[in-house]
Amino acid sequence: STAWSSASPLIATVSNAGVVSGIAAGTSVITYMNTNGCTITQTVTVNPRPTITGTATVCVGSTTTLTGSATAHAITPWVSATPAVATVSNTGVVTGVLAGTSVITYMNTNGCTQTQTVTVRANPTATIDNEATMCSESLASSNLTITVVGGTAPYTATYTNPSAVPVGPTFAGTTFNITPLVVGNYTLTRIADVNGCFTNITGQVSAISVHPDLVATPVSATCAVTQVATIVGTIS
Repeated sequence: STAWSSASPLIATVSNAGVVSGIAAGTSVITYMNTNGCTITQTVTVNPRPTITGTATVCVGSTTTLTGSATAHAITPWVSATPAVATVSNTGVVTGVLAGTSVITYMNTNGCTQTQTVTVRANPTATIDNEATMCSESLASSNLTITVVGGTAPYTATYTNPSAVPVGPTFAGTTFNITPLVVGNYTLTRIADVNGCFTNITGQVSAISVHPDLVATPVSATCAVTQVATIVGTIS
């Protein structure tokens, strides 16, 4: 006969070395027998493993909150396996640090643990063409290009036109063309992707100006010579 036995192996099993493994929540009576045939019993309680709820994705620089069931461990309830990718506070607030994945572990007061893999998504970045000088008649046929790097399409860009009116086009590719109908500054301020990851942008200004138009101004002649025209450069 074996030295160790479990009355409810569907709740807990026990090895010949006395190692008890929890199978399901509940209790089981563990019996030990020595070489003399004398026995003693011990009731073992198998606690349920905790659960983790909450959104398991987060953008770099943003947070998501995970919630563990039952009562959290008093000292180290939450641990991140890869804090260079994501950190986690003692209240389950996960902060994205770098794009990638990290396994987050939650421990309750019984010492039971549960894990959740969290994915950290990269934020998109974007630029707008540098300032340009165009002929006035070519404004309507010219383009300024917003170029996006990173993130997941479709994207939504926010920029202000020369009237300081914010515009927020959504586009499927990594570029978007703006037609500069009027001269002035076109300022890119934000780029966001389909996952809600975003970057607030500073210093991306495209200043559109026009070349001077040439206007011919006739000048009256007092002598019998060919009339002279003066070319004056003006901005129209």
